[in-house]
Amino acid sequence: MVGDVVKRKRPSIKEDGSVSASDLSAFLDITPRRLGQLVEEGHAVRSGRGRYDFFETIHKYTSFLRDGPTKYRSNDIREQLDEARRAEIEQRMAIRDRDLIPMDDAMAAFEVFSGLILQFVSGLPAQISREVGDRKRIEKICDAGRASLAAKAAEVAASIRTGGVDIDAEEEDGAG
Repeated sequence: MVGDVVKRKRPSIKEDGSVSASDLSAFLDITPRRLGQLVEEGHAVRSGRGRYDFFETIHKYTSFLRDGPTKYRSNDIREQLDEARRAEIEQRMAIRDRDLIPMDDAMAAFEVFSGLILQFVSGLPAQISREVGDRKRIEKICDAGRASLAAKAAEVAASIRTGGVDIDAEEEDGAG
């Protein structure tokens, strides 16, 4: 192995300690693509466009080889797993504390409440007046209001299901 390193072409190192990607890749006996992956993983140091810090990269790369690539990967995987567990525990606690409820329960409650409002509005004309003319005029007003409420309820239900529209922002825009 030592003989292989001695036989390799010496990289052309500039005064600032930088070396080209092709020289460094050849020296490390890896592909330029793998060199880019090492930069992303933090085991090589880029010093400019197409240039790499030779000495810092050698230091990081040898540490990476000495410690073993699985050490770095297993730590990342362990951290991801721990984070997923924390998120799941937080979610379970939120469900238990009723800070978070299933979508089906929320939609059922919303539909029941919306239905009660529409039913109340439908009964208003009969409660307000017995005169046919007044009743027709009130029914017309209630029908328009009921249609508007139903349309807005359908819009809100759709935004709740998709998590799309910010309902509060729309109300503020319409109020101003």
